[in-house]
Amino acid sequence: MNLNSLYTHSLKPFRGSFALEGVAAEVHASRNELRLNDDAVTFMYFAGFFAVCMTTAALLFVFGGYEAGFHTINSLARHLPEDFLQITTFMGDTAVALCLMLFFARRNPSLLFVILLAAIYGTFVTHGMKAYFDMLRPPAVLNSDDFVQIGQAFKRASFPSGHSATVFIMVSCLYYFATQISTKVMLVTFGAWVAISRVLVGAHWPVDILVGSGVGVIATAIAIYSAKRWSWGFSVGVHFFVLSLLIVAAIMLFSHSGGYPNVSLFAKLCATASLTFFVADYFFSPYVPKGSGTTHNVFPGN
Repeated sequence: MNLNSLYTHSLKPFRGSFALEGVAAEVHASRNELRLNDDAVTFMYFAGFFAVCMTTAALLFVFGGYEAGFHTINSLARHLPEDFLQITTFMGDTAVALCLMLFFARRNPSLLFVILLAAIYGTFVTHGMKAYFDMLRPPAVLNSDDFVQIGQAFKRASFPSGHSATVFIMVSCLYYFATQISTKVMLVTFGAWVAISRVLVGAHWPVDILVGSGVGVIATAIAIYSAKRWSWGFSVGVHFFVLSLLIVAAIMLFSHSGGYPNVSLFAKLCATASLTFFVADYFFSPYVPKGSGTTHNVFPGN
């Protein structure tokens, strides 16, 4: 058997799959769909959310100081299961957020380019602000008996919350591509809960999570604006490059806990589910060209 026949034979089980037959066409189609989207209302909501976060953070800081509201929120953690709080706050970890994107990669390929740009913008801003302000976290300021501390006691680089920025980049990207109002509400609720969990576990001050959440949403808005104008991001090469980053993130979860030891099983289950779904979706699910009855929204059924 020569090399050509061997190659053809090895790919035979995947003929007709999305990975081999549909990526190029769908990436191109998603670029056109993205450019045709009317973003006025969504961007108005994004801007409103950003304004509310920043205004609330400013008011807290002016009238209560940097620590304002911390004890009120953190004290609620005493009434919630520790494992639940660890898993919740872990959902804001970058590796988890990227891993979860594997569930939506095929539904609208332009999502991958948007999430890549939003992650770059958000990381640049949050890490730049963390390095510049280098604010102390609750474990470095408060007596351990005065608050609930769950997981590793991080002490520096508190402002803004990176987990809050990450989860709202993920949430706002999915929000943009979702079509059902109920889905959008659930996404925002989920993002808010993950951000609040950063205070519940004693890792951040309320001001941190408000600014981090606002940064995440505005980073996504800029990423969408950029993606509409940069054609280089809509290629098979870029699509599979971003996919490879998501796969690496998923693989990392088999040994990554983000400082929360009780999430180990959850992390492994999340990684296994996302990787299995990706393989099935890209290689074993038949590709049906657009117009033949398939759904191309981020969320199946929308």
